[in-house]
Amino acid sequence: MHCLYFLTLSLLFSNPTQAQPSANDSTSREAGYSTELDKRHGFLGIPFDTPLTSFKELHLVRTQEQEQVYRKKAERKAVGEATIKYVDYYFYKGKLSAVQVHAVNDLKNKAAWMELLKTAYQVAPSTVLNNSEDSPGGSYFWHGKHTHINYSAYSGKDLSIYVSCADITAEKACDRVTRVKRAAEKL
Repeated sequence: MHCLYFLTLSLLFSNPTQAQPSANDSTSREAGYSTELDKRHGFLGIPFDTPLTSFKELHLVRTQEQEQVYRKKAERKAVGEATIKYVDYYFYKGKLSAVQVHAVNDLKNKAAWMELLKTAYQVAPSTVLNNSEDSPGGSYFWHGKHTHINYSAYSGKDLSIYVSCADITAEKACDRVTRVKRAAEKL
């Protein structure tokens, strides 16, 4: 059973070709920081920046600003003991920029995903945010230099694991600022 669990972890987010920060890098001592994120830099063996044309059986779910969100017609239903409802694949300028796993938000599944992520990235997440009586649950974060994960579990909502490419996120932000400036110049 443990072998299957660790095999699943090794396949979860893998792309070993990305550069790594040195062990002396100050960010490596931050809570939630993991060099494993940058090693894998993707989702289930699919690296970020992969062109949309490389994917099969995706259907468009929605477009938001300059980003398109797709889903696979047949997605795997579990990673180890952690279950999946569906996965959204985000594309910016035709390249994979982020992936959002939606899962059942129950105690067993939350614990399975948390254990899976802690083991895969070899570090506990950074501090819990937004935990209140009105919205029980919380958000946990892991980050590398090029990849970020946000794990959110709030009452009444799906469990969400959002894995994103920091470089494309920064590019989107710069592009948005440029669009706003151009629009403001026309006023």
